[in-house]
Amino acid sequence: MSRIIRAGRKRTERGRLFRKNLAIVLFISSLPMALIAVSTYLISARQIEREVDYTHQLRLIQTAEQLNEQFSQVEIIANQYAQQDLFQNQLNEDSYNDNFRLAQNMFELLTRLNSADRMIKRVQLYVKRNNALISPYQGAMAITDRQEQEKYAALLRSGDGFFWKFGVTSDRGAPLSSMTLIHKLPVISANPYGAFIIDLDPEEMNSLLRVLNPENSGAAFILNDSMNWVANGASKETEISPLAAALREEIAKGKIGEAFKFDWDGQKYAVGQYEMSKVGLTFVTATPLSLLSRPIIITSRLMLAASFFGLIIAFLLSWVATNQLYRPISRIVGLFRGRRIGAGPHDSRDELAFIEKQWRHLTYESREFQTRFENSLPALRNAFLIQFVDGHYYSMSEQEIRERMESYGWDVDGRSFSFSTIELFDLAGRESGFSEGDKQSVAFAAANIVEELVRSRDVEVSVVSFQGMLLGVFLSFACDGDKERTKTKLMQLSEDIIHYLHTMLKVNVTIGAGKLTDQLKSIPDLYAQARKAHRYRDLEAVNQILDLDGWSDIEYDGFTYPVTAEKEILQALRMGGIEETMRLIEAFIAELHHNSTKEFYVLQGMHQLLGSIHHTLIQSGCNLHEIYGGVNLYEELAGLRNLGEVLTWCRSRLIEPYMQWVEETQGIKLKQLVEKVVTVIHRDYMTDITLESCADLQGTYMKKLSLGFKQITGMNFIDYLTKVRLDKAKELLRETDSKIHDIAEQVGYQPSYFTRIFKKYEGKTPGQYRGALGQ
Repeated sequence: MSRIIRAGRKRTERGRLFRKNLAIVLFISSLPMALIAVSTYLISARQIEREVDYTHQLRLIQTAEQLNEQFSQVEIIANQYAQQDLFQNQLNEDSYNDNFRLAQNMFELLTRLNSADRMIKRVQLYVKRNNALISPYQGAMAITDRQEQEKYAALLRSGDGFFWKFGVTSDRGAPLSSMTLIHKLPVISANPYGAFIIDLDPEEMNSLLRVLNPENSGAAFILNDSMNWVANGASKETEISPLAAALREEIAKGKIGEAFKFDWDGQKYAVGQYEMSKVGLTFVTATPLSLLSRPIIITSRLMLAASFFGLIIAFLLSWVATNQLYRPISRIVGLFRGRRIGAGPHDSRDELAFIEKQWRHLTYESREFQTRFENSLPALRNAFLIQFVDGHYYSMSEQEIRERMESYGWDVDGRSFSFSTIELFDLAGRESGFSEGDKQSVAFAAANIVEELVRSRDVEVSVVSFQGMLLGVFLSFACDGDKERTKTKLMQLSEDIIHYLHTMLKVNVTIGAGKLTDQLKSIPDLYAQARKAHRYRDLEAVNQILDLDGWSDIEYDGFTYPVTAEKEILQALRMGGIEETMRLIEAFIAELHHNSTKEFYVLQGMHQLLGSIHHTLIQSGCNLHEIYGGVNLYEELAGLRNLGEVLTWCRSRLIEPYMQWVEETQGIKLKQLVEKVVTVIHRDYMTDITLESCADLQGTYMKKLSLGFKQITGMNFIDYLTKVRLDKAKELLRETDSKIHDIAEQVGYQPSYFTRIFKKYEGKTPGQYRGALGQ
């Protein structure tokens, strides 16, 4: 009995257990990274923000102090030049108009002062006595305007010895108010005669301001006490950004000296101020908060990227770890892949429950199969034994035969074997004295008697029935090392068998007592020898035992016929191999020649082989007249005179015509064979029918039947059987009210397997199918 279970090669579904394990491992591996990332962000974000704001304020102060240093440097330079004798007394006492040397020295000093520092844009000397402005590049210019005279004279009256003033030399309408250093001459005097008027370069101040606004995204500028522009931080003096203008208005409202947040044009700015009281300036910067928070954002993104990368690594490691932990479960689930017998469509989501349910079902199924196998074991043993002694397993090795017999329940380890034949006749000594019904009854009764009798002698026995009234008895003895005693036991057993069969069944018995052997592979030869020995029984004897130990082989005046080589030839002929058959025939002829050099005995052996081949062909259903055209092959063989001609004749006249006939007729026979099997399926579909049982029933091989079935019907055997069963099941579902459990058994299925196979082929369960018919 065999059962074919087809399972698709699908990847095993990973269910609840796998997802649970993955979640646990992922949580354990990701939690430390998540805690570190969150805590680092919460702890460091505010600190980073404070540090960034502090850095911004520090840059503001540093720039302002740098400007203060520049202003102080200008003051120092101006004071150094003011200490020259020329500017202390000489210029006040002498007139530069009359003294060429004085004028030359004056212009030279003014020129050097003008280029003494990069912050100085222009240097002028105001002389009150002449009401003139002296420039190193423009010379002396008289001030003729009354108001201008008064403006410059007021500079000498106000302030300390030197001080800063705004707008002294600025043109009207100029965007920036000039920042001017007034240095009186002499610096310590109640009545100075003049002063240095030094204008600073706004572009130099703008270059310093642009450091605080590198991307031109904010504003940086300087205002004087009157809220006039001194430096706007732009690349051109005429450019004043709208943001800077809006901030000046906001500061003018009273936010002088404060740091505050300023909303403008949808953007929030951080505004910082620095009061330079010494020169009367207010230094203002405005930076977008996004620019200030950029380090925080970059740091946060880096932390986020690191966390995400760590999460990916944690996920991969979790995946690998979970797969390692889940692998044993996956292997077990994979063993049940494709079966799912007794399981619902979602049972495999919980792998452990699925495995438990499948295991219970398989345990039940195993017990059921074991019971069926044990019930059918005697029939299987008999079928195997008949095929074995008939030479069907001649190509198998000794070890393969032993393994096969052990699988059928024979104990073959450390034992001796024998195969005897029992032929039954009526009391008149004729086998034909029984009718066909009587033959079967007598053979069956004789087999039972022999089995009971031999089993009581502590000898393992198997009895098979051959055609007619011939029984085969396979005996297995415990190997005690004393073959003589075992042989005596065998002969005594044969005498007892004759006595009981003759007494109880009223028949005459001829027994061919086989030789003892330790090799199972020699059993077919023992059977063949026993069959041949029966031809030499004493017709006058009532009951007799033919001891095969006195028979080596069939002998013709000392000539030994190679029975084993003949068996190999017949087996190759059945398998349909021309070259292998011819190779064995050549070896057979060589062995004949080796046994006897006389032509007569060799030709007698070939005639015997030809007869065996004809007998084999007839048994396989061949028509010799159709194959050989009525030619008398025995006459042709008798006319040959050397072994080379015999071998050529065997190929051209004996083997090749048979092979050609097989190729031409096997299609028709194969179709007839498949039609018989289809008939068996439609008749016995409710039973445990298999490809092997059908092959045995038709006397063919499983592989041949399987290929032929697919070729003729277009379907393989199991699919065709399933279709027939399901068609019958649908008919019962439509036309009867029988329970689905009963319908499953009526078509040869277990209920749980019936539901699964029905849904697989019909797309719905039997209950859903019946319900759809009702609707």
